[in-house]
Amino acid sequence: MTRSSGYARVLGLAAMSLLLAAACGNNASNTQSQNLATDQTLKFAIGDDFGTLDPAQLNAESDSEVAQNMFNGLLKFDNNLTIVPDIAASMPTVSADGLTYTFKLRSDVTFSNGDKVTSKDVVYSWNRAAAQQGAYSTNFSAVAGFDKLSSKPPPVATIEQLLAKNDPSVMMSGLSAPDDSTVVAKLAQPAGWWLSAITLSASTGMIVDQKVVSKDPENWWTKPDTAVGTGAYKMSARTPGQSVDFTAVPNW
Repeated sequence: MTRSSGYARVLGLAAMSLLLAAACGNNASNTQSQNLATDQTLKFAIGDDFGTLDPAQLNAESDSEVAQNMFNGLLKFDNNLTIVPDIAASMPTVSADGLTYTFKLRSDVTFSNGDKVTSKDVVYSWNRAAAQQGAYSTNFSAVAGFDKLSSKPPPVATIEQLLAKNDPSVMMSGLSAPDDSTVVAKLAQPAGWWLSAITLSASTGMIVDQKVVSKDPENWWTKPDTAVGTGAYKMSARTPGQSVDFTAVPNW
């Protein structure tokens, strides 16, 4: 990724955010929103293709700028950099010893293909990201069992097969899903930084759809039909190395 192509992506997304802010304004006195062009399509040049949009492997800033529009985590940073609920219905409850975090999920969150988000997707997403040992996998290093994962992970497809079998070699013992709307994370030791780590956008704390990813664990993010997330935008078309289109998710 060249410096120039990275800037092109970042500036393009910044411009997109400004357009959306204007388009969403419902104040009658906002003359800017009344003078927007009929076609609200933003086009900008990209000098290189994505390295990856998979939250388990994301590292390049330019790729992350795109992915943060496609994926969400249980928590997010607000405009004041305060951690607030996102897919979670509220902030987690924390045990008196600071080791057990219990999250309750919202009931109205779906992936862009309509699949409902459940606690199993969360546990799957986090175990998958930790097992792959990508650049930000250590965001989960405080979770019990992370230290038992191999520092030399098997191929992504093999990890997927092991996850399907609930093989403990690719799963953190501290994660569990007691029911469809509850995620429990037990830490090996108290870690005040952990919530910030899993809140980091376009990184390992983001949630992916197990039903979709498990069918093509290496390439799911490359195709519009399977690049599924919970974010405001979804991939609608892609010609590798040439162009990629994103559209707003209806009723997001």
